[in-house]
Amino acid sequence: MSNFDKKNADVERLLSDLLWSTRAAVVAVVSTTPSGVLRVLQVAGSGSFVRSFEHSGNLEDRAIWQAILNNKSSTAQAQEGEASWLGRAGFAHALAIPLNDVLFAGYPAALVAYRPAGREVFSSADQEILRNAARELTELYAPRAEQSGAAGKRRFFVIDAKGEFVGISPASSQGDDAIAERLGYIGRKLAADKSEVLRKDAGNRVLIADSSGETTPWRVVRFNKISAVGDGSFTVLAEVPHWQEWKALLPGDFAALPEIGLLLPAIQLMADRFADAIVLNDIAKAVHLSQYHFHRRFTDLLGITPKHYLFDRQVDRAKELLIEGTTSLADIARVCGFAHQSHFTSRFRQSTGLTPTRWRKMKLASQKRTTGFSTTGQKPTLQARAG
Repeated sequence: MSNFDKKNADVERLLSDLLWSTRAAVVAVVSTTPSGVLRVLQVAGSGSFVRSFEHSGNLEDRAIWQAILNNKSSTAQAQEGEASWLGRAGFAHALAIPLNDVLFAGYPAALVAYRPAGREVFSSADQEILRNAARELTELYAPRAEQSGAAGKRRFFVIDAKGEFVGISPASSQGDDAIAERLGYIGRKLAADKSEVLRKDAGNRVLIADSSGETTPWRVVRFNKISAVGDGSFTVLAEVPHWQEWKALLPGDFAALPEIGLLLPAIQLMADRFADAIVLNDIAKAVHLSQYHFHRRFTDLLGITPKHYLFDRQVDRAKELLIEGTTSLADIARVCGFAHQSHFTSRFRQSTGLTPTRWRKMKLASQKRTTGFSTTGQKPTLQARAG
């Protein structure tokens, strides 16, 4: 049994034990995702819970959203006659304990337990039981967070219709002033309905530069309402995970959502064959879906298009070769799976905001300021007509 398989088995055991120790009807691990919505990763109890949560609880479960946004334990009760999701799902009480770095580092999550009508509210003793379980879950998920290189900073935020952050803000949790300032700017622009912050050719992705000038794509997801959070519209800003973080996902991570697990081999294929100019139809066939259905479900469930994942993988390898400085742009384009040098330059600029040559100069200058010397000891042989 691999370490990740053992981790998933330990999580399943822990949730089953909590059903008994807290006298709950359902216990689940729920995480934020780049798609902007919550996903149930593992669950113990009612088999219909996941379907109900995906349908409406996603944006209505107040206990989970409050725990996630404020990083504090949260409770909720279904009042008699109230048409809330909690009551419609057959629950009277909910208790959510915040978790971090469960699916992706920096993406908040929650351990949640539900009790049906006829049972008392969760007590302080119940909260302590779930807090202890949450600490154990954090230890189980810690290795993946550490491997991602993004542990310790928050990468998922919610902005209200006034352009203000709900709960924890980037200024207090992101770790980079330039990113925090840019996220705030985007929030204010979107609140003013000035959607030019979203490039037309990039869909709902924006590039945000850190203090060193390195850019990272963030996903912008707008909701007409998230009733669990409050009135009015809301916008989710989520940093797109690195391609290696996506590749590290396993079907067991989505034990409660087998459909997502079935899509993960496509990520492995794109990560391994990025240089082969692989096309969408071939990727879809690998997971036994039509090209249209694969693209739609992959994007909806994971929050990234297959095209963007493939480009992120290609560009990351190109960055490595650019830093080495011994390969021409034409050869980099070829070995990274781009059609030709112009195609490579165009996609690289879309992904970083800079041409390959300008990015390399910026990166080397940043490294020299940090270390006092350049990391390359060889004269570069980059060949570009422009940049």
